[in-house]
Formats: sequence, structure tokens, C-alpha cells
Amino acid sequence: MEPTPTPEATPTPTPETNASPDPNTGTPKASSPAAEAAPAEGGAEPAAKPEPTPEEAAAAARALVPEAADGYAVNVSDTAREKLGLTDGDPMVAALSKFAHENGKPQGWMDDMMEGAAALADAGLFDGAFDPAAEAAALGENADGRRREVEVFAESLKTRGEIDEGMYGELMSLSPTANGVKLIEYMRMQMGAGGDIPKPTEGQGASSNEAQEEARTLSRDPKYGKDRAFTADADRKWMAAFGPS
Repeated sequence: MEPTPTPEATPTPTPETNASPDPNTGTPKASSPAAEAAPAEGGAEPAAKPEPTPEEAAAAARALVPEAADGYAVNVSDTAREKLGLTDGDPMVAALSKFAHENGKPQGWMDDMMEGAAALADAGLFDGAFDPAAEAAALGENADGRRREVEVFAESLKTRGEIDEGMYGELMSLSPTANGVKLIEYMRMQMGAGGDIPKPTEGQGASSNEAQEEARTLSRDPKYGKDRAFTADADRKWMAAFGPS
């Protein structure tokens, strides 16, 4: 009787690889965690681009020129917004945005403009009841001239078609107060050449004493500043008599 052959032992998987050794060599087959973790053909993936720092993100936002005039953000505090009386679709903001977009101004320019207005509001300079004498005193000896110039500036913007009747009325409503005059003067400074008032052409610039006296009389009339049509006519006559100050 022939002896029964002993069956060959089945190789036991190694715990390191979970793969069965080669029965001839005892070496684990090429299926190891190291092999499985090897990078795909073509090398390691490129490193992800780092996120911009808060400073870099803020600088990029300030440098951005919106695609449309209504794309500008109004970055002021809620307190300043309330004291400035800003509302959705505010005519003053709309006029600034329109100018900024037409002249390629970035968001940072709008931020600086609104920062100047907000500084006045945050300081409480728009508070209190209206006192014509106090407002004139706050503007100094040339109070009438400064007020007249910002009113003529508003008129010139409307004449050039840069603002509509509603925006014009909003600007004119600022001229009786010292802070309103200062705000418009600041706006004109920031607008550069766009804030210039055109010189009157020949035929418009009457400089006689009679024309100047009439302009002064109209400016002192109680209807001035209350009746919009009367005020606009008085402003035109002032500009014709004296020209921009």
C-alpha cells in the first residue's frame, strides 16, 4: 500500500501586506500599501494655490471697476447711513455711481467719497435744527459765494445731462446747510475736472451792476431755497452776473 502524499501547505497571508507569499520564494507578491500609495503616472499633483490674505482681498476689491453703475457698494456704517439719510436708490449715491462708472473709477474711489461723508455724519455734524445764521457763520465770510457755487455746480450737472431732475433736487436740498456745502465741495474735489463749472459763453455773462444787484436781490428773496423754479432762475442769473466764484 502506497503512502498517502502530504498536501502542500497553503501560504498564509502576511499581516503587513494582506497578500499571500509566493509559494516558491516566500516573498510577498507585489501588492503592498507602499505600492498602492504610489503616485499616479505623471508625478505628484501640483500644490494648490494659496488663499489670498485679507489685505490682498481688500486691495483687489478696492481696485475693481464694476461692470455697471449700480455695481458700486456703499460701505458705510449703519449709523452714518441713517444720519446721511441714505435709502435704496438714493439719488446722491446714484449720481456718484454714474460719474464713477463713466470715468472708470474703482470701488476704492467710491469708498473714499463715502468715507468723507460718513466722517461728517459720525461726528454728528448733520444733527440739530436748521439755523440759517449759524449755517452762514459756519461757512465764514464768503458763505453766500460758497453756497451759490455749489448750487451752480448742481445746475451745471443737470444742464450737461449727468443728473436728472430728482438728483438735482437732492443736491439743491444740501446747499442751505454748511455741512451740505462742505460735502458737495468735497465731492467736486474728488471728481477732478468733472467737478469744474463751465465758464459762461459770450452773451450769458452779463456783468453790469444792474444784473449783479438783481442777482443779489433774488438770493435774499424768501422764496429762494423754497420755490425750486424761482431758485433755479436766481442761480442762473447769479452765474450770468458773476460767473463761477
